[in-house]
Amino acid sequence: DGEVAVLELARRLLVRGASLDSVPNLARRCGGVYVESRERHLNHAEDLGRYDFCVFDRLRHFEHYCQRGLMEGKIGLERREPGIFYCNAGRGCAYDCSFCGGGRSAQRFIAGRINVAWRPVPAMLRDLLRMPDYGLDTWYNTFQPSRDEDWFLEMFAAIRGAGLRIKMIQECLHV
Repeated sequence: DGEVAVLELARRLLVRGASLDSVPNLARRCGGVYVESRERHLNHAEDLGRYDFCVFDRLRHFEHYCQRGLMEGKIGLERREPGIFYCNAGRGCAYDCSFCGGGRSAQRFIAGRINVAWRPVPAMLRDLLRMPDYGLDTWYNTFQPSRDEDWFLEMFAAIRGAGLRIKMIQECLHV
């Protein structure tokens, strides 16, 4: 997970001569030698509830990252239709599909993640409500529904309760 790591890395790079040794989740070459930091940070539900993912005010040309066709490699300089908000409902995976490099075993090996972390519904709704401000009308989620699908039922009820009219693309690789 990069949210804490990237922020900490940026802080260290601003200070001349600051050590990068305690930046979490960092792998780098140091004098030609591969070095990994000992510090690790995995986002849990509480962390995912604090982050704002639909705030594009400081990102130049955000509309190019949110346009339709991006996943297919079709990026145009002129945007003619509402865009897509790519934001997962959580982190990790409950499954171990043979074709996927991001499944449960891969998550454990790569990141040390042993549990799935769902983003709190109020935090997800907060971001979804910002979508119209950026000309976005579709939420794209690749986070897989698990055996316990209560989160999605709660999320859809919150969307309806807020009167938000959006489309959704749910990439579902595990049936």
